[in-house]
Amino acid sequence: MPEVWCFDLDGCLVDSMAGTHLRPFARELLTELIARDVDVRIWSAGGAEYSERVAARVGIGDLISSYHFKERGADGKWGLPPLPSGAGVVCVDDQPEGVPDHVRTIRVFPYLGPRPHDQALAKVLAQLDPKRHDATITLNRPDRLNSFTEMMAKEMKEVWGFVRDTDDVHVAVLQANGDRAFCTGIDIKEGRWWADQNVWNQVDPGESLGPRHNKVWKPVVAAIHGMCAGGGQYFINECDIVICSTDAVFFDPHANGGIVSALEPIGMLHRGVPLGEVLRWALMGTEERITANTALRIGLVSEVVERENLRSRARNIADQIAARNPIAIQGTIRAIWESLDMTPSMGLQNGLAYTHIGNNPSADRKGEPRRNDPPVFR
Repeated sequence: MPEVWCFDLDGCLVDSMAGTHLRPFARELLTELIARDVDVRIWSAGGAEYSERVAARVGIGDLISSYHFKERGADGKWGLPPLPSGAGVVCVDDQPEGVPDHVRTIRVFPYLGPRPHDQALAKVLAQLDPKRHDATITLNRPDRLNSFTEMMAKEMKEVWGFVRDTDDVHVAVLQANGDRAFCTGIDIKEGRWWADQNVWNQVDPGESLGPRHNKVWKPVVAAIHGMCAGGGQYFINECDIVICSTDAVFFDPHANGGIVSALEPIGMLHRGVPLGEVLRWALMGTEERITANTALRIGLVSEVVERENLRSRARNIADQIAARNPIAIQGTIRAIWESLDMTPSMGLQNGLAYTHIGNNPSADRKGEPRRNDPPVFR
């Protein structure tokens, strides 16, 4: 039986104040529905033309099959749009009282403005498949090449907090919308938002952007496409597994502008990229770009795939990890990353302590299920 999901727009998918902010996890939810062959529609009192315009502005127009005017009938109920014969209907609305009685409704609290920690649609997404334990984080400023601003930095801090504190999330995938870039660093139009602070109070913006600075000890898989420039490395430097598409290129524009490049390349060294390659990246500016194959050779990424397979491959990796014991996986992540700031002997002692903290007694582990799928060679 075909299934149709009708979404209210204002207050449900976008903020009800200005209609300019997409609700967190909206695109991820719509993408998952499309993957399940669900007919996704917007059903709004603002009308079809208004809805189509707003959907395009917030970056979900490609996921909507049709737009419909939402108006009340003589019985006071909202009239449903024309539906396929025998279709099952789900309405997602912040004010579902007027939805016809025979329709399955999902109520979400009104979305009034930018709230990066809002979890209403994340919960709907989780209900689609309770066995899934991965979160997808998507940079969504393609018109600005996904460059980061103060708002994005604040949102990322909230998102990493959600990943860290939500036990049902075992692993995260980091990706970006748009055809041209994963991230090109700071948005030069907005500039350094911290510049007017006391020089001793200024902090590295990477402290908000990366998972490790936010004490996330869960695996993060990064899927890189297109350009990753300058401050885009903030994201990559703190991810556990980084894969890229064949069109990915990596470069640093700091030298072109006569600006010291320090924080991002130090992060590259921290994750094991060879010194000579890091220096070349930082000193050659935009004129020399690291290709996907070179990135694989120097250890900046661990796998290169075709662009059309990038997201599915990242999800496949995440799903394999998410199926394992999350406590053991988090202990592994934390022990390895913390060892980078310790002497070898201290790192080993710290790791030994984590094996005692995170591992159940041997007798208990004998009864636990093991995952032993056929091996895959890469």
